[in-house]
Amino acid sequence: MSEEQDPSIRKDVVTEIGGAQEDGAEEDFATLLGREQAGPALHTGQVVKGRVILLSMDSVFVDVRDKGEGIIDRAELEGAQGELEVSVGDEIEATVVSTEEGELRLSRKLLRGARAQERLELAVDNKLPVEGKVTSITKGGYEVVVAGFRAFCPFSQIDTRRPESSEAFLEQTLEFYVTRYSENGRNIVLSRRKLLEEQAAQAAEETRRTIVPDAVLPGSVASLTNFGAFIDLGGIQGLVHISEISHSRLGTPEERLSIDEAVTVKVLKIDAQTGKIALSMKALEGDPWEAVAEQLRERQVVNGRLVRMADFGAFVELLPGVDGLLHISEIPRNQHRQLKEAVTTHGEVAILILSIDT
Repeated sequence: MSEEQDPSIRKDVVTEIGGAQEDGAEEDFATLLGREQAGPALHTGQVVKGRVILLSMDSVFVDVRDKGEGIIDRAELEGAQGELEVSVGDEIEATVVSTEEGELRLSRKLLRGARAQERLELAVDNKLPVEGKVTSITKGGYEVVVAGFRAFCPFSQIDTRRPESSEAFLEQTLEFYVTRYSENGRNIVLSRRKLLEEQAAQAAEETRRTIVPDAVLPGSVASLTNFGAFIDLGGIQGLVHISEISHSRLGTPEERLSIDEAVTVKVLKIDAQTGKIALSMKALEGDPWEAVAEQLRERQVVNGRLVRMADFGAFVELLPGVDGLLHISEIPRNQHRQLKEAVTTHGEVAILILSIDT
C-alpha cells in the first residue's frame, strides 16, 4: 500500500513536520524579541551605560544594550558655548529618571525648569548634579536658585579651597549636589565641594595611569611654598622643587610662578611607598650651555646678576643656568662691601669675561 493510500502514515509525517515548523517559529520569535529582555527591568535612579546612536535638535538617543533606546535632553550634553560634547559612537553613563509610557528617559544632570522641579528628590537619592545660579550672599553662605527654588550653599561647600573673595561666585551658574531636600522644596541645601571632590577623584584615577618617570605632562600651579611649587596634574599633585623650576637661580618660587598658572612638567621620580611625585620644569629647558658659544666670548664686557657670595669671590649669572666666578682678586677692595650688599637683592654688575671653559 502506498503512502497516499494509508492515512495513518500521512498523518504521522504531517505531525512530525508540523511540530518541527512550530518549534522553529518559536525559536525565530524568541530571537526577534531577544532572550536577554527577560532580565530585570530598569528602575528610576538606576545608573546605566550606553552608546550614542543618534543626535537630534533637542535630544540625544542612547542604545542601552538589551534595554532599548534611552533619551537625554541635548542641553545636558552641551558645553558653556552650546557645543555638543558627545558624538555618535561615544559611550556615556547616565541615570534613569523615567520609564513611563514605554519611554526611557535618562539624565546626567538636572536642568532648570519644570522637569527639574519634579526630579529634585531624585537628585538627592541618586546623587545627580543640578544646575543653580548663585544670586546673593547670606549669613554663612550663598543663596542659589535651582529650578525656581531658593537653595542654600554654605561657604565651606562652594569650593575645595577658600576663595579669595566671597563675591567671586556671585551671578555664576554652577553645578551642585543636593544634600538636603525637605518641606516640598522650602529647605534645600547644596554642596559644590562634594561634586568637585568626586570629579577630582575620578580625574586622579585617569591621571594616575599617565604618571610614569620621564613623562611630560600639562598641569597648573596649585600652591607655592618657600621650597617649591605643588603642581596639579589632574586630581594628583606633584612637587617641583625650587631648584627644578628654572636654570636661573631663584630666591622664591614666586619670582617665576603664580597660582593657577598653566605649566608643563617632566616626571623625575615617583616614590612608590609615599606616593610623592618629583617633577621638573628645568629639565624641559634644555642644556643652558648650548647658548654659551653663540652669546658669550672671552674679553667681552657683559652685565650679570649677582647670585651668591663666597669667601673666594662672587658668583654671577651671565645666562639662565650659566654662572661665572668673579674671583675676589678681581674685585676692587673698596667694592667688597658694596657687592655683598648687592647679592641680597641679586643686583646687576658689569664684568669682563676672562676665560670660558665649556
